Amino acid sequence: MITGAGGGLGRAMIKAACGAGHRVIGLVRSMESAEALERSIPENAICCVCVQDLAHPEQLAVHADLLGMSDIDVLVNNAGKIKPGPLESQNLADAKDVFAVNYFSPLALIQAVLPGMRRRRSGTILNISSLSAHAGLVADGIYAASKAALERSTESLHSEVGPLGIRVSNIVLGKINTAFGQSSTPPEKDVYTALMTKLAAERSPGGEDPADIAEEIMASIGQPNLPLTLPIGTQARQVLQQLRKLSPVQRMEWLEKISAAGWWRAHHSRS
Repeated sequence: MITGAGGGLGRAMIKAACGAGHRVIGLVRSMESAEALERSIPENAICCVCVQDLAHPEQLAVHADLLGMSDIDVLVNNAGKIKPGPLESQNLADAKDVFAVNYFSPLALIQAVLPGMRRRRSGTILNISSLSAHAGLVADGIYAASKAALERSTESLHSEVGPLGIRVSNIVLGKINTAFGQSSTPPEKDVYTALMTKLAAERSPGGEDPADIAEEIMASIGQPNLPLTLPIGTQARQVLQQLRKLSPVQRMEWLEKISAAGWWRAHHSRS
């Protein structure tokens, strides 16, 4: 089962999984996304596309039997939501929506698949994370917090179900060439408006090919010794390796260097 299968990395993973001969369930959030995904799947693939709004994780328990959760061998929690902006400007309802998709829905899906995995004493759970979980950058606080929460819970889960033959991993990704996170709008009449406009102007297009990332994620499923934290892609591997080498003081200096702290100091007296 792969969530967030309607586009970008999720769709690429569906194609990779079908190409490898797996039987796949793809969860998408709208009928339009479902129809588009179905058109892209090879005719001989065994793939069921289901519409499920992960912004309402409480509904997953109701639909567990219909989705065949007890028979899932591999769960890939890929669906994600981002709402960029300074914490002071964040709407609480939007922040709750981000956590609903990025944390509570993966939690609900994990709870739904674990009984079957425990009975079989086998299974794999891949939680798609981000470098944001390891470094809270400017205007990324809510998303970073949701991914950090997912990673810490994955660590606990690893200790809880590892002895039962169930493998769990945080898949840490860097920037991928998809539309995810590309539609932010600077707030109006806000002390941070100029900062958000600057960040939007400096946001560079591109990133790593989602098809390549998807193939590497699918290959990780077959690894005999799946790491608890697995960076995938060149950027994720390089940045995570760098962060692991830094002391707490060096880490703060690094964050200061790559953040907009200098911009804020220059403008704070006028704001």
